[in-house]
Amino acid sequence: MNVALINPFLVAIHGVFDTMVHVPVKLGKPILKRVQEPSFIVSATIMLSGSVNGTVALRLSQRTALALASGLAGVELKIFDDDCLDAIGEIASIVSGSAKKELSAQHTNISIPKINLGIPKREETVPATIVIPCLTKVGDFALEVSLSETLKT
Repeated sequence: MNVALINPFLVAIHGVFDTMVHVPVKLGKPILKRVQEPSFIVSATIMLSGSVNGTVALRLSQRTALALASGLAGVELKIFDDDCLDAIGEIASIVSGSAKKELSAQHTNISIPKINLGIPKREETVPATIVIPCLTKVGDFALEVSLSETLKT
């Protein structure tokens, strides 16, 4: 996977979390994901298509989701509900929209985030998924990226 496709998302994570969520992020060492690890209960997945294809997902615990949603709202949210999930979807949308501006490829469409709840079953995933741990004072989450560029003919 081309690192130039991943870097815009890392830059976007830092910018969005610093300025809009008010939770600074420290990035951990990226790893290649081969198997779905059943550790996160909330995920916001975005599909990209066009000159860049694939998925980008934020995977986080319910506790971290609530804390990040509180950061975006500017008030402490105490209940994990649809408003919290909407906030996580909004964070994912802002991150992907910001990253799209930085991608060198043009004509890329981004879907609205699909929010999934529940611990995933342990299953095989596409072999080229990069997982970047994101460490914060309110809880850790992961950015999972599986992207490729369409060859131009």
